[in-house]
Amino acid sequence: MGRLERASAIDVARGAVARVAWYAFDAPCAWSLRARDRPRVAWSGARDDAFIVDATARATVDDAAEAILLDALRDAGAGKTTHVRGTFEAHLREVRDWLRDALDAPAACATAGLGHSAYGSELFPARSAGFGRDRAFFARACGETCERLMYLYGTVSQRRWYRMTLETTRGRDAGGFEAVNFYTGETIRLTPVEAGLLTLMHAADILSVLTPTRERASTALGFAMYLVSSAADMLRAATRSPSGDAFAWNEYADRLDASISDEIVRRMVVDAPVDARGFRDEVAARAAARLRATRFDVVLVLRATGAFD
Repeated sequence: MGRLERASAIDVARGAVARVAWYAFDAPCAWSLRARDRPRVAWSGARDDAFIVDATARATVDDAAEAILLDALRDAGAGKTTHVRGTFEAHLREVRDWLRDALDAPAACATAGLGHSAYGSELFPARSAGFGRDRAFFARACGETCERLMYLYGTVSQRRWYRMTLETTRGRDAGGFEAVNFYTGETIRLTPVEAGLLTLMHAADILSVLTPTRERASTALGFAMYLVSSAADMLRAATRSPSGDAFAWNEYADRLDASISDEIVRRMVVDAPVDARGFRDEVAARAAARLRATRFDVVLVLRATGAFD
């Protein structure tokens, strides 16, 4: 295959302006894309893709697939593009490492973390790949589940997803969780497995740009831990759906709420308290309450991601 269809400087500038309009006026961002990509970001008619994730979320992804993915992104400039802490490539690796090593996410989800912003995102218009032939390339390289999660990360509105997770996720049925396409304004319900893994990717994205803290945890760290707990609730709902019964999501959800969340506290809090779980519950609840009370979406997202606290 040739090079990925990386966004040009003009594409990035148009994307940034479109995102300002999206936050200010709820104006969908598809107009900022090249004409051939506009229909490709629409979710219409793609609902059957959801069950790819449900059916194959636990499939393995070999090291060669990750190497192909990373080489393509590096060739598209990931090693030279600046991110919050170092290069974009370093950030992609950090998100993958959080998912794989700390959150113990399924392999396809961890690999999707390596390419989570390949298509850009609501907050990151500098995409490394296009929505046409590059989607087929990623699906061949790392599997359809991995690519599907990358595509969702690149099209689901982050601010709307954060607002949705701040509502009560406990006790929801298996009907799915509402997502909004920031390019088109479309709304769909993601399956519990899709929703849970996407939420873990957002948690890892936040954790990857934070530095360990002493005593008082930031709103961003608290929200990341809140997202991990929300993901656990979503995955528990998968056991009540027809396509989720075959998988032991309950066991993984329990570990997310227990040992895995304890590991986040140990990694991110210097001299972590003995009662890590109590500390986690307190800071997650405090962060969620503060974010629920935040009126403007742009302020909510900046607080939630650690841009300011």
